[in-house]
Amino acid sequence: MTNVAMNTNEHAPQIDYSNDLVSAVELKARERKKINQAAGDYHSIQGTIADASQMSMLSLGKLLIGLKAGKSIDEVIASDPAFAACIAYAEAETDGSMKVPFKHKPEGAALADIIERSNAVAELYVG
Repeated sequence: MTNVAMNTNEHAPQIDYSNDLVSAVELKARERKKINQAAGDYHSIQGTIADASQMSMLSLGKLLIGLKAGKSIDEVIASDPAFAACIAYAEAETDGSMKVPFKHKPEGAALADIIERSNAVAELYVG
């Protein structure tokens, strides 16, 4: 419930919002601040995401090239240390030593965000 107190200097009510619910915008801002404090600033996080994206694309491409050339999966994995890094990443999530944020969001939320943003950006190009 909102409390109203009169400010005698301005003859206007001053509203006390201390018991009001926090908006979704404020909740998101608080979460982003926590992320910034725990995981680094926006630019550092963006750099890590770029590294991960490049490693993923390069590894996928090399995997496909190796398989297309008729190499066994073991030969392909042995051909580049990036594959060992990808395997170590997956193993860390599997054994619980690393948490992946999208798995801690409501089911389907990360995919829904990806689709929504993808469509929004694509609309800029389509028209």
